[in-house]
Order: sequence, then structure tokens, then C-alpha cells
Amino acid sequence: MRLPALVLLVVLGGLFPAGGLRASLVGKPKVQPRVKITATRQLSSSGYNTLLICDVTKFFPFKIEIKWLKNGKELEDPIWSTDLIQNVDWTFQIQAMLVTQPEHGDVYACWVDRATFKKPITVHWEAHSSMARSKMWTGIMGVILGSVFVTAGLTLYLHSKKGLIS
Repeated sequence: MRLPALVLLVVLGGLFPAGGLRASLVGKPKVQPRVKITATRQLSSSGYNTLLICDVTKFFPFKIEIKWLKNGKELEDPIWSTDLIQNVDWTFQIQAMLVTQPEHGDVYACWVDRATFKKPITVHWEAHSSMARSKMWTGIMGVILGSVFVTAGLTLYLHSKKGLIS
């Protein structure tokens, strides 16, 4: 059984903001994207690789340009991206991925541009930043633990020396 067009529009109209389907498509303002980089390390035959994922979400309309930069220079390495995904609110999202073996000090950037931007959005990721943070916490915990043992040892030594004098 085929539904009349009016019933279909009423049903669809309930899914969209005031004004129904037509207002949702035609009157949609340009929405600036949210850009975020996530990194994961993977073991491969050539050592550890880092998978950088640039999440570009919540943008409308769908025309967008995404590039990866390494130390300010555009990368020509194999870059993969997901298909453009449309969200329930009619905005879009996409992921651009880069597999690399970063060296200490390398700075990667996800560069996103659209015709409606005054200037492109650039989000940076620095190589080994999580490893450096881990080393810092290891050092802090070592100092704290060392202080506890020195204090305990000194306390025991002084108590044993006091017992010998009396």
C-alpha cells in the first residue's frame, strides 16, 4: 500500500525542527566544523606506527577540504578517509587518517578549509607528547617513593640509635 504524499510529509515533518523537511534543508545556516586529532600506536613489521585520526564533525554544507601537514609541509603520503557521513541533524562528519612513524619533535597538523571560512582551521599534534608526559609522572612517582623510603629508613635508624644510648 502506498502512503499519500501528505501523510509522508507529516511523518517526516515531525523528525525535523519547526518548518519541516524543506525548512531543515533550505534554511540551514552554515555550521563550522569541530576538528580533533586522536592518535593510537600500532606494532607493525617495521616498528611502531602511529595512526593519526582527524575527526571533522558537525559541519554543513558538506563541501570541505582536509589536508595533513608535517612540520608545516603538506604530506603526500597515503592518506585515507571515511565516506562522508550525514548526521541526524543534517550536519556531516568525516575522518581523515594518516599512518606515520613520527620522530621526537615532529609536529603534525590537520588542516581543514571551506569556501565559507575566513581562514582554515588547523589542529596540531606533537610527536611523543604522551610519552614525555608518562616519563614525567614516572619521575615524580620515583621522587615521592624515594622520599618515603628515606624518611622511613632515617626514622628507624634514629629510633635504633636512641635505644642503644638508653
